[in-house]
Amino acid sequence: MELNLKGKTGGSGGIGHGLVVEFARINCIAPGAIETPAILGWAAALPGGVPTYEESLLPRRFGRPDEIAAPALFLASDDASFVNGALLPVDGAASARMAAIQAPPTTTSTETK
Repeated sequence: MELNLKGKTGGSGGIGHGLVVEFARINCIAPGAIETPAILGWAAALPGGVPTYEESLLPRRFGRPDEIAAPALFLASDDASFVNGALLPVDGAASARMAAIQAPPTTTSTETK
């Protein structure tokens, strides 16, 4: 079996969706800022350090590794046997926040120009 990822873009989600067509059950987890030595070191070097960065996150804290492990175990389990091609954000609402920032303003029919 040959794996061809040519033309698969969009990070893990793009690759996952491409693989799902060619293979079996493949899902992706998109983690947010998870408390690991690497992210803590990175955040410590920012102005204000770790506390300031944590305050910028919607839950006001880093995610924990077990908060990534639990959804991964679910996706690998028989309970998720009908879940296929999913990109599951486990990011403390960071992706929703970015979508809200990028969304164009809406207007209603009662507004005047």
